Amino acid sequence: MGNKSTLRSNPVRGMRDILPDEVQVRDWAQTIIQRVYESYGFSRIETPAMENIELLKRGEGGENQKLIFEVLKRGDKLQDAVKSLVDHFEAPNTVWASKSEGGIVDENEHADRLKREWLSTEGKVKPALQDVAQKELEAQKGESEDRITREWQVIPQDIQTEADPEQVNASLLNNLCDSGMRFDLTVPLVRYYADNMNSLPNPFKALQIGSVWRAERPQKGRFRQFTQCDIDIIGDGTVFAELELISATTEALLEMGFENFIVRINDRRLLTRFLENCGIPKSKMQPVSEILDNKDKIGWDGVKQKLNDILSSSSIDELMKIVSMQEEVNKSMNSSSDPVIKDLSTIINTLKKVRENSGGKKFDIVFDPLLIRGMGYYTGPVFEVAVPEYGSSVAGGGRYDRMIEKFLDRSIPACGFSIGFERIIQILMERGSASAHAKEKIALLYDNSQDDPALVMQKASELRDGKKAVTLMPKKKDMRKQLDLLMSQGFTAFGVYKNEGCEIKALSSK
Repeated sequence: MGNKSTLRSNPVRGMRDILPDEVQVRDWAQTIIQRVYESYGFSRIETPAMENIELLKRGEGGENQKLIFEVLKRGDKLQDAVKSLVDHFEAPNTVWASKSEGGIVDENEHADRLKREWLSTEGKVKPALQDVAQKELEAQKGESEDRITREWQVIPQDIQTEADPEQVNASLLNNLCDSGMRFDLTVPLVRYYADNMNSLPNPFKALQIGSVWRAERPQKGRFRQFTQCDIDIIGDGTVFAELELISATTEALLEMGFENFIVRINDRRLLTRFLENCGIPKSKMQPVSEILDNKDKIGWDGVKQKLNDILSSSSIDELMKIVSMQEEVNKSMNSSSDPVIKDLSTIINTLKKVRENSGGKKFDIVFDPLLIRGMGYYTGPVFEVAVPEYGSSVAGGGRYDRMIEKFLDRSIPACGFSIGFERIIQILMERGSASAHAKEKIALLYDNSQDDPALVMQKASELRDGKKAVTLMPKKKDMRKQLDLLMSQGFTAFGVYKNEGCEIKALSSK
């Protein structure tokens, strides 16, 4: 008995269980979001949790593309892929095929040894690559090996041939994996539209609410599985797409009780011009953009420190001047003849008029020349909703006109907005603002030894009228303790079943 082992009850690292009180808030928020979005003509769709690895790795996911949960091939395909990889390591020109080994006696044992050697840097990786390998190993320290194939991306010089190293790397990894968990809802939507466009209206207004997965280091408030809530308009290249997306999202936020938030707007084309004027080459624009996108997390001192690694001091100085330009640029937007700035001005001014006509200034709309949005697929306007009192954004999106043409060989405009559902729920839980809108929860207590089950069920059915949730529970001997427990579980009222009737009492006045 002393050697008996039990299964672990905690979730996989980076995942979490959600308790009933939070599920109630999530359902309440999702109901509001879905109702508002559907009133704007958006249709609910669903896409698979897994997509082909080639789709997920097309290079448009920004930093998220580095966090894909890759799924190994199965059955014979996996066995063939592993055998091919082992054969490659056994080749005479690799460090893995040591002459002192003699022959391979047990193929499985040799494969295990290869894996262990691959994960070790001692004497296996040339000095020039040791730092890279060590950083990879340290990043994985303390984590389960749910991304073991990522370590195989560090390729020693000895096994490189005349082929391009990056091509060899991609070939080895893709030979093991053929699919992955979606890291957002936009990339699957593009594939969905390309596959089903003949059955969809034009323009197509899509609504998605679902889980996504990213293999990042878990920390407070950040998990490897979380919910996203997206709306997208495909087929409308005018500013009306941005106007509807932003209007619908701000209306949903207002209905959930959010006020005094800020809608920040920029355009990727303006950002590109800014970076060019600062002397930043195209090859460094994406990494610079990703650093700037983290300014809210690391501050401007952190931004400058990271930029020092890839830019000259003169380029950094020019870039920092943009920070003080915001008010100046805002004033000059209405008088500009530049078509990009004119469109941004139209979006901002129209949204302000709509806001005033719908109840006053409950939120603000501003142009922010340093708004980035990290995804690599944005091509035009980008926008974000910030809640200053909570120090972070709660929604973001933008235009991505060139994604679908890679499937269909023709340009189709597209634009989307995503509510940060998990952040919204966290704020609502802290406020406790959703409980007032929940259904009344009644506990109907019965005596299992005396009461007729059919009559108890009938009474519970009578109490339910669409606005009440009635739960049957056996009556305990210590009713006071039971009622205290019911209050802690969110019940608002209770009743004790009796043949002559059932009086419902509020728990606060028990």
